[in-house]
Amino acid sequence: MYWGDDDNGRIDRAAMDGSNQTTIISGLTEVEAITIDYNENRLYYSAQSYHIYSLDLLGNDIRHLLHDDEEYVNDIAVDENYVYWSSTWDDSSSGSRGKIGK
Repeated sequence: MYWGDDDNGRIDRAAMDGSNQTTIISGLTEVEAITIDYNENRLYYSAQSYHIYSLDLLGNDIRHLLHDDEEYVNDIAVDENYVYWSSTWDDSSSGSRGKIGK
């Protein structure tokens, strides 16, 4: 299993019984969404509110996939062909807004 530890700025993994906990990446801010692409053996995560990154399941080969200064990434999902994300932002005229990206 994998999880984001926003308080300590890292992503960890462990066996399903909780043993062998390991940090695969650290030095992050605002770790929010995490998902795994099992076909490509990659983990996708959002950090710094407006970014999406991917890396291999051991924490190597980090790729920056998305940056948008105005849309806060809430969740990420993957299928065989695409990465999807939901994002929100504040619109001064109509309040909070959101969308799904692909």
